Amino acid sequence: MNNELYESIKNKDYHLIRESIYSIAILDKRPATKGHILVMPKMPIETFGDIDNKVVRGDLMALMHKVATKDMDKDYTIVCHNGESAGQTDSQVHFHFIPRDDKDNLNFDLPHDTSINVDEVLEDIKVKRAEKLK
Repeated sequence: MNNELYESIKNKDYHLIRESIYSIAILDKRPATKGHILVMPKMPIETFGDIDNKVVRGDLMALMHKVATKDMDKDYTIVCHNGESAGQTDSQVHFHFIPRDDKDNLNFDLPHDTSINVDEVLEDIKVKRAEKLK
């Protein structure tokens, strides 16, 4: 993964939409639809789970809420790729706010895997949680 996104923030190479103390909202340079906005922390943080500071996390969520309520149209999709297996190509955590309409050609339909046993998944989560507490 590269850190092109953080470098553009550091070098002020972006079109600013909103800014807070620890977070920034900018226009995506490669938009999926008109008005596609990226929201992210100003400091280099690779994944959402790496935001261990409650103040930074709260600031990011507050800015995301402002973008959602003040800058987005009625319909929009929020996407965050977290890790390479999830499609993250830049090592800077960021959230895509993508305005939507009936005419865009985007498809975010998720397949339903009926072979997944929800009770087993719940047990796996409990085991992982207990291991992290050790």
